[in-house]
This record gives sequence, C-alpha cells and structure tokens, in this order.
Amino acid sequence: MKKNRQKKILSLREIKSFTKLNQNYLDIDKDEFINLVNICTGLYNPVKNFSNLKDVNSILKESRISRKIKWTIPILLSGKKNFIFEKNKFYQLKYQSKTVGCIKFKNFFKINKKNFSKKIFNTLSDLHPGVKKIYDAKKNFFIDCECFLLYKAIPKDKYFKKVLALKKSKKKSLLKNSVAFSTRNICHKGHEHIHKYLEKKFQNLFIVVIQTSQNKYNPKLIYKTYELLNNYKKKKYKIISIFLPLFFAGPKEAFIQSQIIKNIGIKSFLVGRDHAGVKNFYGKYSSQEFFSKHNIKKPKIVKVKEPLICLNCLNLKFSDQIKKCNFCKKNTRFSGIDGKHVKNLIKSNQEKKIKIFLNSKIFNFIKKNKSLI
Repeated sequence: MKKNRQKKILSLREIKSFTKLNQNYLDIDKDEFINLVNICTGLYNPVKNFSNLKDVNSILKESRISRKIKWTIPILLSGKKNFIFEKNKFYQLKYQSKTVGCIKFKNFFKINKKNFSKKIFNTLSDLHPGVKKIYDAKKNFFIDCECFLLYKAIPKDKYFKKVLALKKSKKKSLLKNSVAFSTRNICHKGHEHIHKYLEKKFQNLFIVVIQTSQNKYNPKLIYKTYELLNNYKKKKYKIISIFLPLFFAGPKEAFIQSQIIKNIGIKSFLVGRDHAGVKNFYGKYSSQEFFSKHNIKKPKIVKVKEPLICLNCLNLKFSDQIKKCNFCKKNTRFSGIDGKHVKNLIKSNQEKKIKIFLNSKIFNFIKKNKSLI
C-alpha cells in the first residue's frame, strides 16, 4: 500500500481493489477532472494532491505552500455536506458517470469566501467571474485527500499526448533553447508577429494550445490554423496542448501556466499583453509585472509589448516601437488584435475586416469551416 501511495496513476483493477468495500463515490466536474489529470501526471508539480486547509491558508497569505514551494491558486476538490466519508478510506471519483480515479479521504474543510476572493482575484466585485463563481457555489465543503488518476482516463488528445511524451523525453536537444507560446485563440496576424520575434531568439518554438471547460474556439480549429501555418509557410512550430481550468486569476493564473511549461521541460515562456486577463480587472501588463516582482527564474520569462497593425499598409510593430509607420511612413491609425474581436467579426460575416487580422490561408479555411467556431 505504501508503494501505491507514491504512484499517482493506477489501473482500474488497482482502484477497485482499494475501493471495493466502499459503495460511495464522488462526482466531480470538468475543472476538477482537469486538475486531477494535472496533479497526477506531474504537470502541477510540486503540487501532489488537492489543497487542504493548511495549503489554502498558506497560499492566501504568502502565495506559497511551504517556505520553498511557491504556488498562487489553491487547487480545490468540492464535497457534499451530507455525504458520508470515513477517514483513511478510499472512494472512487466519477466524471460524466465514469470512474476516473480515486481519493483517500482525510477530512472536510470550509473556506472564507470573502478572504479567498480578495486574495486570489484582488477584488470582491460580483462582476468578476471568479468571485461570482465562488459566491454562487451552494456548497462550501472541500476535501483534504490523497488523489489518484485512472490510467485509461488520461485524455486521448494527440497534442496532449505529446506533452506527456516531452515530460518523459530524453531528447534534451528538442527542449534546449526552447520557448512556449500559449494561446486559447486561432492564429491571427498579431500572433504571427510575435512568432517571428521568438524565432530569431530561440531554436524551438512550442505552440501551447490551452483547452478549458469554456473554450473560446474549438481546439480542433486552433490546431488547424497552426498546422496550416506550418505547411504553407514551411514552419517547424511544435504544436502541443494542455488542459487548464479557467481560474480567472490574471497574473496568478499566468504563474500556474508557467509552472506547467517548466514541468514539461520547456526553458522559456512568453508572457504578453493581458496574459490570462479577465475583462478589465487586471492591467494590460500585470502578468509581466508579477513575474518581475517575484523574480521567477524558471522558466525564463520572455516579455513583449502589444502587437499593433497599421490600418493603412497592414504591417505590424510592437507598441513600444511605434511613432509612425516605418513602412508607409505615415502617421496613421494602429489597431490591436484581439481573439474575441476576431471571433465576433467571423460570426457577423464582416469579411473585409477579418482579412485585416487573419492571413489569407487561415481566413479561407475558417470561411469554409464556420461550423467549428
């Protein structure tokens, strides 16, 4: 048994042998399932289990789990007040009515919602989706436990499989001089401008597609835009994918992303404009400032300003490089490029405007595959 506690991924036979005397099980939602996967596959390393009350209090107070372990957001597993658990007993976890793992139960605890919201989201406004989610939750019971993942429950997404393969890879040359560019959006011209900047500095560029429980775009569509880029521009971008809940925590969420990148083995991480931003609750460069303030050394943080496009000649520059357009030599209007804005243009069939922000190959593909939006 002691050996199995060190092993976070189990077979169905092992899970059934641990839980055979307990008919009770715990239903979990998609975000909790994602967290289970990330904990047990080591992507949240050094986090080994869902947060207990001691962890929560330490994270809220110091953004640390212990003196040596920096961590910014508690990873919570919710329970039910009237659900009967016995200490040190194993119970199955079910997601969408299927067994996906198990827990060894230790205790229940509650959180102070006001303090939690203030510390994690830096606001108590009910307009903030994270605050609203905390206060709308009918239950305030969370579980202190050891957790284990069913091997067959590991997501089958081919680009997520590449992440797990990279973690185990002994091919250090692939990760040497590497940088990660994370995105939840289709590839637009602003992204391409950042890619060109990164290509000059790094040998290996990883496009990290982040999948959440509320995807802005169908992940298959995001993959396709980057596959198209690789094919017709003869790029060698390495496409991978991770799963991550929407924590709605701005800079603190950006930190969690950075730790996943480090655990994959990628050496550098691009933090750009409004990284992990939520509406207007965080400043445009708050995430960059967070990494500077806390002196995060691994992965190495790469910072860029917002890419802007000249609406006269459609060339791009970073915002700190612009006085007037260097290409058409005019003082003209410049526009930022936002994935949500691009999506709204696509949905409203504003083709002339869409062409400003997407290259022709990607535009033509999306035009033919609007069902994926």
